[in-house]
Amino acid sequence: MIGTRLGSYEIVEEIGEGGMATVYRAYQPSVDRFVAVKVIRQSIAGDAEAMARFQREARVVARLEHLHVLPIHDFDGAHDPPYIVMRYVEGGTLKEVLRRGQLPLEEIGFLLRQVSAALDYAHRQGVVHRDVKPSNIMIDGEGNAFVSDFGTARMVGRAGVGLGEGLTQSGSMMGTPGYMAPEQAMGEGVDHRADLYSLGVMAFEMLTGQLPYQAENPMQVVIQHLNEPVPSACAWDPRLPAAVDDVLRRAMAKDPGARYGTASELTEAMVAALGGTVARTARSLQAAAQESVLMILEEREKRRDEIEATLAKYGAERRVGLDTDWQRTPTEHNKLVTVLFANLVEYAEFIEEEDAEAVRTVSAITYGHSD
Repeated sequence: MIGTRLGSYEIVEEIGEGGMATVYRAYQPSVDRFVAVKVIRQSIAGDAEAMARFQREARVVARLEHLHVLPIHDFDGAHDPPYIVMRYVEGGTLKEVLRRGQLPLEEIGFLLRQVSAALDYAHRQGVVHRDVKPSNIMIDGEGNAFVSDFGTARMVGRAGVGLGEGLTQSGSMMGTPGYMAPEQAMGEGVDHRADLYSLGVMAFEMLTGQLPYQAENPMQVVIQHLNEPVPSACAWDPRLPAAVDDVLRRAMAKDPGARYGTASELTEAMVAALGGTVARTARSLQAAAQESVLMILEEREKRRDEIEATLAKYGAERRVGLDTDWQRTPTEHNKLVTVLFANLVEYAEFIEEEDAEAVRTVSAITYGHSD
């Protein structure tokens, strides 16, 4: 689809894919911005259940107007293929951030508060996400978090009763095994407390760099979630306060009724366990997001000839920029210059205390003389 149009959106490059859809970066000329366009796969476009789930995602997110929920700009369910247009966040995902190393404890509290606020808001609207995990948490250049991908979301009534149950067969599992609540793994009806369990798993991973349950295959992981006690985070990292394990045991209780009542309640308990300090500015998150931007730009530069050839093949009506400001709008370019300047200035402390070699690599890329 590279070089083609979907409505008024010019498809530039593929940035992600899943079992049901592919996500592209696209340019919207009318407002001079890039957006993320999620396009349902042609192979399942004829599947009535898949189409219903895709359309439901658009409806669900469209009704969630929250600072930390990734917003939808547009949706066309009648188009062939159908697509959803979302805000484009170039900083990457929390999963990518965690691959670079563990976050400072005060920034874990910063991030958990933002994610929890979004989840609590969704829960008040009767929406259960059912797939809370780091790859579904987007991070922008300022280190802020946005909950995304409501493709497996479930609508529940005030009593926790599922609405629209025809979209999921009884006894089927929806979600990701490594983060899945026991009742979710059993294919039972779930409410907001399933998301709290997943949030607890994500907190465990941020604190230790490891998932609580690990096995050779996904089914074994599911069985561990069902039967094994919650592991000790302090056993992985003895520097953590002992109270952290108490919070995680409650967050990941097998019985949903034994868990915290809200995501924010869980988060505040964790903040207290970690000493009560929350970062006002998430510098490590900002640094990781800015590094992602630079790596993306470098990768695009490597692929310039490939994408130029593809655009020529499809006869794109508009020649996407292929000069030194390749693939960036004028507004975006000005922002990038500011980001790169701030990046180098604000890395001083990071260079001394965290990962000097990684920062030197970023600096080399910035000035265009990477080895």
